[in-house]
Amino acid sequence: MWNIFPLHPYKKDNSLSNRKPVKKDFLLAQEVIDYFFNTFKFDKIYAIGRVAENKLKQMGLNPMYVRHPSYGGSSEFKETMFSEFGTKKISLVEYYAKRI
Repeated sequence: MWNIFPLHPYKKDNSLSNRKPVKKDFLLAQEVIDYFFNTFKFDKIYAIGRVAENKLKQMGLNPMYVRHPSYGGSSEFKETMFSEFGTKKISLVEYYAKRI
């Protein structure tokens, strides 16, 4: 899992806040995003939230939409992730170790 915008966008003067990435953010990160999708192969691409879904579709990809966990979406996000990756909770280390 990797953010469509690879940095943490936050409100001015509050680095612990969250904000929706804007066009300027994506322009800044486009080279990194392109490198990521041109370098790695994926069986399935998940768009966590509508911002990611729209950006991935603009790039010509066909992601599966997953509700973003912020603003009340945590339960739906977890439910979708467990149904996609299995119902047993495992650590990220265990998950990636199985994929190597």
